[in-house]
Amino acid sequence: RRRICGNIKKKRERSVKIKQRRGKIIVSETNQKLELEVTPLERPQEEWVGRLQYEKSFLAKLALADDNVRNYYAILATRYLSYDKVKSRTGWAGVSFSHRRNKLAMITINGKTLCLYLAIDPATITEGKFRTKDTSVLKKYEDTPVFLKIKSGGALRYALKLIEEQTRKQDIEYKKNLPAPITAKSLPKDTFDNLVASGMIRMIRGRSPHTAS
Repeated sequence: RRRICGNIKKKRERSVKIKQRRGKIIVSETNQKLELEVTPLERPQEEWVGRLQYEKSFLAKLALADDNVRNYYAILATRYLSYDKVKSRTGWAGVSFSHRRNKLAMITINGKTLCLYLAIDPATITEGKFRTKDTSVLKKYEDTPVFLKIKSGGALRYALKLIEEQTRKQDIEYKKNLPAPITAKSLPKDTFDNLVASGMIRMIRGRSPHTAS
């Protein structure tokens, strides 16, 4: 008799755990009272990794860039704006320089590297220490097909040489009154959070790593 009562007590105190793919259900029996607890499925954290991405504007990249990149940009921008009737236009992807209606160059930042796209015929470029790339097949850069990475002082000097040849061939002269040079210190710096808040960095939704390609 004691053995039978003991078995009944154990049955009353038992708890059953059932794990399911979409959640966890715990059923417990205590003193003949049925309790049901359902916990929602916790989606793996890694499923959300990569789904939120950020798209930085050129000005945001410049504000976050190191001093070398900022200095390279300041020197190139100063050179172009020293020519008569040359104006700059800042867009989301970069800054373009034009003489009247003719586009001369485009400056962007890719990662931590300053990139210069020149409106020069790629066939006229002679290969040297600093190699250029023909990007004329890309519609975005078909007007500025000569691509050059500015990663050192030597690459910067080569870029200035190409700009000098470009403007000389188009008879573009320097301004009589040269503007004050742009300096790296004059370019504003900012934090990532401030740039997001100001809209200079956009938050975009990426693809889930579990989504089939």
